[in-house]
Amino acid sequence: MKYSLPYELVDGHIIVTSEDGKICLIDTGSHVSVGSPENILFAGARHALTPSLLGKAAYELPGPIGVCIDALIGADILNRYDMFIDPVRHVLEFSDEEHEVEGEVLPLQLMLGVPMLEAGMGDKRVKVFFDTGAPISYASEDVLNTYPRVGTAQDYYITFGAFQTVIHRVPITLGSRVIDLDVGVLPPPLKSLLLAAGVEGILGTAILDYFVVAYKPLRKIIVLSKRQ
Repeated sequence: MKYSLPYELVDGHIIVTSEDGKICLIDTGSHVSVGSPENILFAGARHALTPSLLGKAAYELPGPIGVCIDALIGADILNRYDMFIDPVRHVLEFSDEEHEVEGEVLPLQLMLGVPMLEAGMGDKRVKVFFDTGAPISYASEDVLNTYPRVGTAQDYYITFGAFQTVIHRVPITLGSRVIDLDVGVLPPPLKSLLLAAGVEGILGTAILDYFVVAYKPLRKIIVLSKRQ
């Protein structure tokens, strides 16, 4: 079966309304789904929710964005489906059946359910989390400091709150595709967390400026199709 949900991109966050009327943030970077009440009707099935994460309710998790969410839909739910993110039509499609998609096929690893892939940043190959809960992509300063600085941005992370990051414009290689992406410098606490997991960066929702994305966790691949 295939289920379609229109979405809005709010401050770089993918926001949908579930079948039972809950405002949801789609977050492949979270291993759990969080919200209240204890379950949600989403993509044709009812799923359990965790009431809080690190002591925070769902609406607190993304920080100050332009909408109040009822639920954060994480990898424990998302990884049961193929998920197609169409930024042209602003539609998410969820399927529990296999569908072939044409495009650049990249292998994924799942770390506690969170997808990880390899990307080129300039002349370096780095492991990055594919995080639809991240409006800004990130890498360490030593990877970015040879590329032009183009500004700063404000962001938020659950364990240490709001912060400012320096943004560099970097050529990113995904398979055979190369795009110029604005990438933020990882703040030290987040860098330490990622390095402990063997990861050096984050690939966020900015790639939707370039690609239609088919996230296929059951086959451990992601397929990137050029936007028309």
